[in-house]
Parts: sequence; C-alpha cells; structure tokens
Amino acid sequence: MHSYNKKTYQIVNQRLVVKALEELYYEEILNFEKENGCVFSLKLKKYTYQFKAKAGIWDNIHIKGETLKKLDSEGVEHEIRADRFFHEIQYLCEMPDSTLSQFIEELNQTLYSDMIQYEKYKNLNMHELIDKDYVYIDQLLPGHPKILLNKGRIGFNIDDIETFAPESLNSFKLRWIGVHKSIVISDNFNDYYKYVNKFINLSEIDADLNDYFLIPVHPWQWSKYINVQFQREICDDLIIDFGVRGQKMTPQVSIRTLSHPEIPYDIKLPLSILNTSCVRGIPSKYIESSSLISEGLENIIRGDSFLNKKMAILKECAAIKVKKDTFEELEEGLYRYKEMLGVVFRESVSGKLSDEERAIPTAALFFKNEKESFLVELLKRYNISVNDWVKAYTNNVIIPLLHLQTAHGLGLVSHGQNIIAVLKNGMPVRVLIKDFHGDLRISEQSIHRDKSEFKVLTRLKPEHLIHDLYTGHFITVLRYVSKVLRESFQITESNFYKLIAIEIQAYQQSYGIPDKSVDLLRPEFEKVLVNKVRFIHGYDESHTRLTPLLGKNIKNPLCFQNEKEVDEYESI
Repeated sequence: MHSYNKKTYQIVNQRLVVKALEELYYEEILNFEKENGCVFSLKLKKYTYQFKAKAGIWDNIHIKGETLKKLDSEGVEHEIRADRFFHEIQYLCEMPDSTLSQFIEELNQTLYSDMIQYEKYKNLNMHELIDKDYVYIDQLLPGHPKILLNKGRIGFNIDDIETFAPESLNSFKLRWIGVHKSIVISDNFNDYYKYVNKFINLSEIDADLNDYFLIPVHPWQWSKYINVQFQREICDDLIIDFGVRGQKMTPQVSIRTLSHPEIPYDIKLPLSILNTSCVRGIPSKYIESSSLISEGLENIIRGDSFLNKKMAILKECAAIKVKKDTFEELEEGLYRYKEMLGVVFRESVSGKLSDEERAIPTAALFFKNEKESFLVELLKRYNISVNDWVKAYTNNVIIPLLHLQTAHGLGLVSHGQNIIAVLKNGMPVRVLIKDFHGDLRISEQSIHRDKSEFKVLTRLKPEHLIHDLYTGHFITVLRYVSKVLRESFQITESNFYKLIAIEIQAYQQSYGIPDKSVDLLRPEFEKVLVNKVRFIHGYDESHTRLTPLLGKNIKNPLCFQNEKEVDEYESI
C-alpha cells in the first residue's frame, strides 16, 4: 500500500494547480495580471497566486512551476492545496457546490495516484526507457494532458489502484465466464475462439460451450457489478462462472485495455469507473460491426498508394456485448448500465512491428520527470537534429492522418494514446492507429459514406471532423511537444510549427489544396474546451457522454500569415 509523504503531497498539489492555471487560462476561465518582467498574478477574493511564466503560441501560457506562490493580502505565503484552490476559483468556474464536491472527490483520487506515480518514477532513467517496449512506456504516462483530473477512477479504492492501475506496474489474471448466446450481441462469431484460444486453454473448461460464448471479465468489474447485477442470469445458468484463469494481463494507461507480451492481441474490457470524461464501458453501437469497420479501414489504407506504406491499423478482430434486458429497455437510462459486460479483441502493437522497429504512444513525446525528457533523450541517443525529426514526424505521422481525412473523409480522434509512432533508429517512419469504438468518425461528404461497414460511424460536417486531427493532435499532443523542445533546444514554437506547415504545404502542392474549412493552414480554428464542460454540466450521467464547448477562435500557428516570434516576456 502507498505510504504517505508530506513533501510528495505538496509537489503533486503544486503541479496540479500549475496545470489548472495553464489550462483554465487557455479555456478563458482565468485571467492574469502582469506585474513586472515575466511575473504574473491571479488575484482572487482572498488570495493572490503569483508565478513566473512565458507566453505560448496558442494564446496559452507556460508557467515555471517552482515559482508559484500563494499570498494573502499581507504578502504572507500559504501552503498550496489543490482542493482549496478550486474552492477559491469556484465563482470563476461557475461550479455549483454539488459539482465541486464531486470534483474534489475526483481530485483527491487523482492526487493519490499522482503521488504513487511521482515516487515510482522521479528517478526514472529516460535513456534506459527508450529501450523498453510499447506497453511498458505506455504504463508510465501521466494521463490526459488537458483534462485536469486525469486519474479520477471514481469507483476504485486504494487496493484497486495498487492492483489494477497501470502506474502500479502490476499484472493480474482475468475471470472467465460462459454467456448464453441468447443474451449477447456478437461480431465475427465464426473466428471468435481463434482469439480466445490465445488467452486460455479451452481443454481446461469442463463444460459444453456450444450454446455459450466464453468471455473474460475484469476482476474488479465482476466483484463490483456483474456478480450482483447479473445474479438472475447466473441463477438461470445464462452465465456460468469458470473462475480466474489464463495468463496474467497488464493494464495499459487506459486501464481497461490489457496486454500480454507473448500474445499478439489485446483485450479491451468494460470497467464501470468514471475516468476523465465518462464511465469506461463499451458502447453496444459498434459491437456488431467492429471487425467490419476494421477490415473496411484496412482495405482503404492498403488501396491508397500514399497510405499503404505510412499507416497501419490495430484491427478490432471480434467483439461481444452482453445484454441486460431491464437496463436495455430504458431508452433514457444511464449509459453505464448498458455497457457493463462485454469484450473487444484487438491486434497488439508488438505484432505489427519488424525487428528493426520500435513503437511509442505519441503521448510519450512530452513525457518527462524531474531530470529528463523522453523525446530529448531519444534525439540525443540517435544524434538526430530537431529539424530532421520534426520533418519525419510530420510526413510519417501527421500527414497520413491528414490524408485519411482529406482523401477519404475519415477522422480518428488523434490523441496521445490512439496515435502510435513507429520509429526506426529513433526516426518516425509510419503511424499505427487504434480505437474505432467511438473515436473513428466519417465526413458527411466522404466517398465511403454509403459503405455498409461504416453505417454506424458518427457523421460530421468536414469542418467539424478536422478537429479530430487539429484539436485531437495539435492542441492535445503537439502543444506540449513544442513546449518540451522550446525548453530543451531553444527552438521557438513558431519555428516548430513552421517546419510542420512547410511539409503540409508540400503535400498539398502534390495532392491538392483542400476546401478552406478543412485546410490545416487556414488562419483561424475554433477552440474546443474540455474542462469547462464538467464545470457547467456537472456529473449527471445522462444517456449521452459529455460533449465539448467552444471558446474564442485560435490564431493558427501553422498559418504563414500568422507567423511571428513569441517574445517569452510579452504580455499575455
């Protein structure tokens, strides 16, 4: 069990408040006053938060965390506590007490896991981490960079965190059950046991499975929900419990995706905990077509001469969802109760790499600890210039995602876990994409919009779909990567995005300039807000998940007419 440490607690509180100041300034909730030089302050009713900062190119701010102070009206310094901070800015966030109380619960859960992560990894050697495999690197990542409370995991207790959270570096066996075919929705039934056989020895199951699907269940989910909510099905032998079996599985940073180093498939399971924006179930909408979507997408990539060497997918091979009639029949019922039991089998990263290739989640590119940065150590290890690396990343990660949108009208929410950079001698050479349950969408104008395999995909206007790349990757990943490179190599953010823009412009000269609404080089883009949504809508789990809000438009740093050098001391 985690041991409490006052110093560590203060460090993680300070970091969370710094993150809140940065992100809530970006989301137009907080405003700062410039005092002198690079010193700024947030003046509240009772206290002032003072810090040194630099302006960012996204109309954001980079705070030097160790300079943050909390001062009263007499200039006396006070301890920085994240829970008190949100009390103090409650009126600015427009959070009612009911929302703030739940927000603080989620905050304390996040801080607890942050302390575990800090203690484990504060002396992590980034140079050695470069040689680790994808899953090991993924487990260490600190979570969503924009959402303030990224390890809420409401539902987990401290024993659950120690056992099932990725930062605990623990592995565990799954529970296996037989589910009668009369209560399941299934995909790819004919090949289903091809994947099950990789995880469990069927000869050990002493039962006739002709009328049943054998499916894994997360042990927490079994104990908390399935054993109770499906008790009628268990009593009627519609569900048969075969106990804990098979190989030990390792959780990825998403918590509900589990891997084994010798198995070329991952298992994705429902886990009814609230984490970041939603309860982590598996929506039934995609269950019957997950493998069809994967096959259709793979065929498009293989048939496209630009994409077939630059992009590959982790196919979702088979899926099952177990129905619970009394929940399913409630049309406006909470979604968590309709997504409690099921499984998706997906190809693993390791099965997609050659002997010379390595893979990293793109969120690793801004991963750092007290002393080192993963990306900085990667560039040093292979003696790669920043310019060469950024150009390679643009051509082999960003532009393939752009091409998928502009040529095919298909967008994947391109955040740091869904997008995987494949490296060869440290250089990005292609991209792997995953997670087609909800994160893959299609344009209303796509040439593939009438294909049967894509009929369940959410349809968006092209100008909305482009945000899957622009907001999903530039603002949620590259905004933080450019900060790392600015701090370590003194490459300005302007030059970083100019390098990317030049490569995009060259691509457009070869493949055509897209409509202005989906042109990554257009002067302005809409700003998507994610934290403000929670403040406004609270924790009410309606029949749909939370959807983002819009702020003021952003001046696009990729646009040449916006090109400027941001003075690190200029007023924000």
